Amino acid sequence: MGETMTLQRNKVFRAERPSRETFRELLANDWLRCFPNAVRGAAADAMGCDKRTIANTIAEAHLPDSYTLVMSLLADKTALDGLLSLVGMKAVPLKSEAANDLHTISSLSNLAGQFASALEDGHRDHRETCQLADAARPLMKALAAICSEADTVRAA
Repeated sequence: MGETMTLQRNKVFRAERPSRETFRELLANDWLRCFPNAVRGAAADAMGCDKRTIANTIAEAHLPDSYTLVMSLLADKTALDGLLSLVGMKAVPLKSEAANDLHTISSLSNLAGQFASALEDGHRDHRETCQLADAARPLMKALAAICSEADTVRAA
């Protein structure tokens, strides 16, 4: 079997090598969420690949090369979240960008509004949960970068 790795809060994650099929499925799901048809051209430019590479990956026709896989994080910081969670990892920016702080706070306000709208009828359904999660994922990365920056300042 696999080794056990200790995570925060004393939770244990069993690290086992995933199958290629599972890897391919998770990557396809991540990229489908991050790169809908409307943004595939811009994403492909940011990643240094062709739109067909993204489409073929989403269709699970093939796996992209490692360069394209990593460069997908330039197009969307959450592009590998599901895939990395498979092995108990996550990608977080090393530094927050001050220019994006206003965007972060406006996105947080927007998320709060979406959350309030979702609860207008007294409960949050599965569709609203997915919409909130899609809006929250990039914010979690931005907030984690701010926390990391604060930790660096405190350590200095």
